[in-house]
Amino acid sequence: MPKLISGYIARQINKHLSKHVLSGTLVKITPGTRGGTVSAGTTPTSASFRCKLWVASFADSEIDGTSIKASDRRINILGKSIQSGKVPAPNDQVIVTEPGGVATTYRILEDGVTRDPDGAVYHCHARQ
Repeated sequence: MPKLISGYIARQINKHLSKHVLSGTLVKITPGTRGGTVSAGTTPTSASFRCKLWVASFADSEIDGTSIKASDRRINILGKSIQSGKVPAPNDQVIVTEPGGVATTYRILEDGVTRDPDGAVYHCHARQ
């Protein structure tokens, strides 16, 4: 694998940007097992992982009111900042902590995760 896509770029971006962006938490949601009868629901479990990120709004031209709403956000997570090397996935939650300690929780949508070839930044389409 060439050096440029073996984690080098991701490490450099994390090293130089992490102190300039927000802190957050990636909450991985895992479906639970069905207990008891078939009609019984599942009990999902969750695990939290610290990360560094920034939040951006979608451009007006991208907002269609259905797949992208005005309140949707593009959450950009530094790949190497995610504790334990986890990867964001649809239906995971991202808790963004603003300066002053105000926290906002977003859910990553089904079509909502893209990344660059080195995994330096994960771009997550998220909704409150």
